[in-house]
Amino acid sequence: MQKLLFILSLIGSVPAAFSQTSIERQVFGTAGKAETIGSIDISYTIGECVVTTETTGSNILTQGFQQPEKFTSPDSIVYEKQNATCKDSKDGLIRIISVPNCTLSVLQNFFWSDGDTSRIRTNLPAGTYIANFVCLSAPLDTIRDTITIGLESEDPCVLKFYSGFTPNKDGGNDYWHIENIEVFQPNSISVFNRWGDLVWTGENYDNNTVKWVGREYRKDIPLPDGTYFYVAKVQDIIYKGWVELTR
Repeated sequence: MQKLLFILSLIGSVPAAFSQTSIERQVFGTAGKAETIGSIDISYTIGECVVTTETTGSNILTQGFQQPEKFTSPDSIVYEKQNATCKDSKDGLIRIISVPNCTLSVLQNFFWSDGDTSRIRTNLPAGTYIANFVCLSAPLDTIRDTITIGLESEDPCVLKFYSGFTPNKDGGNDYWHIENIEVFQPNSISVFNRWGDLVWTGENYDNNTVKWVGREYRKDIPLPDGTYFYVAKVQDIIYKGWVELTR
């Protein structure tokens, strides 16, 4: 996913295509994180190779894929965003980083036009999102800005079964990610061990409320490392393959 960054000035007052992608035997990082350590801002993706390293006056390090760049300037709202991958996909992201003259500790009554109150929005489809701020320490009582999530591609979404994950509860790559599966509903996923025993099954897999985290579905116990085999019925089309579980 292409990296994008936007800085906004403050304003006072108030039908999917079917395709299967063959992935080589490797573990993919499907999660990233941005955090501040001292005066250094770090943004990274877990499990993927470093592709760029940049340094600016504010000491910014960016590495990996899918990571928005982060900048600051006076009198601006700073945020990160990632566009949705394709038509009908819901994998866009917005993260509010800072508001001028307003620390997060005094950022009160933060809300979006759809009623959400979190400063990090995930699983977003393409569209326009309006953020509203009431900051106790800012010169302006109410701030409103508009952020638009676009599309990386105008093409129909493609279904991709990634071939590995690491459910070790480190916050990254902890579940089996099936790219764009939320677009391909209804679906049913079954996972088997090497002896052919069913170890997990789920209806309408969506990488969110329904996802395999490497546990046996009846006893809810961690499954051992190894290669597992899946059968996915997606809108009456059957996909088969393997996935590597590594802790």
